[in-house]
Amino acid sequence: MKELNVCACRVLKLKFVPKERIIKETDGLIKMLINPKTKEITGLHLLASFASEIINQGIWLIKNKMTIDDVINSMPVFPTISKSIKLCALSFYKDVAKISCCI
Repeated sequence: MKELNVCACRVLKLKFVPKERIIKETDGLIKMLINPKTKEITGLHLLASFASEIINQGIWLIKNKMTIDDVINSMPVFPTISKSIKLCALSFYKDVAKISCCI
């Protein structure tokens, strides 16, 4: 029997992103899809007023076959909008609603 392709996904509400709270733009979300075996990012959906500002980061992650661990180990400047992608990746391991804003 042929194995089906599967994915795992997480949705991060922008109200958990510190920069979004600072600029009062908390409406929206980010959805990240990964291959659960390899943790490679296979999709990134942005529903936010700033989507055009960071979608290229998502394209770069997918094109270069980056994993959620690659994203988590990155060091975005705090506070930035791109931190939202890191928090979404981190949500595969932790409940981001319960972590410090500076992680």
